[in-house]
Amino acid sequence: MVLILLLRNQLTDLALYESSPVDWCGKSINKHDTMKHYIKFQSEINFEVHGGIAEFWNTVSSIPISLVAPIAYRNEIVHQEVWQSFPNVVLVFALIVIIGIGSAYFHGTLSVTGQIMDEMSIFWLVSYSALVVVPPGKHTLIVDLAFQKPVFVAFTLSTTLIGLFLPHLSHLIVLSCVPFGIYVHHQAFNRSKNATTKRRFNAGFVMFCLAWCCWLLDRFLCSYLKRMRSSLGFQPQLHAAWHILIGITSYILFGVCIEFRREFSKRVSRLTGSV
Repeated sequence: MVLILLLRNQLTDLALYESSPVDWCGKSINKHDTMKHYIKFQSEINFEVHGGIAEFWNTVSSIPISLVAPIAYRNEIVHQEVWQSFPNVVLVFALIVIIGIGSAYFHGTLSVTGQIMDEMSIFWLVSYSALVVVPPGKHTLIVDLAFQKPVFVAFTLSTTLIGLFLPHLSHLIVLSCVPFGIYVHHQAFNRSKNATTKRRFNAGFVMFCLAWCCWLLDRFLCSYLKRMRSSLGFQPQLHAAWHILIGITSYILFGVCIEFRREFSKRVSRLTGSV
């Protein structure tokens, strides 16, 4: 709290429109054009659709991500036995909602605070979803410690501060967690013996690859997309497509993670004779 008070003015600056070094492929037409953008890959002209929303389509397409958790809860994607044996799974629900809100806030303002809310929540989700698929009885100390409230608060607070004052590093952190997430969940896939769950994992992974292709194309083919806009008057909103596809991916793979956890728990229970 003392640190926040001391840095109040600096934190206020970080909440300004277009204060983030990240911008998605194009040119800003806002009054903050004097702000230097170090990472430019913009899929639409800022403030073109709405004067108060920097990237309109990227903002709107972020909203469905927040709906993944309520829909999953309504559809009872988490079995009662998982709630009883691993109630901390509720944290994953919360992080998915935060990602959607953070993404909408970030693309709406292109502020550093929005960027960190978006990127760090992805990092937290990947980290904690990895803990969900750790088989019960393995790395127990790490899993139990990670879900302790003081540890979670310290982890989120420290990574948030790092991101706020080193936003370029935040961007690299969230990108680096992608291969980590793929590796951990693929290990769970290899341990699983449930053919149905493994098919769902494959479907989710294919959906993720499609989403990731949209992200990469929007990132690295910016000049081509801008030429398309100039010649055809149309520019694919690939980053918005990424949001929609990753929302679908999150729903599928969240269910898969829960099924992995349930399967591993049952396997441990049979081995220990508790069932």
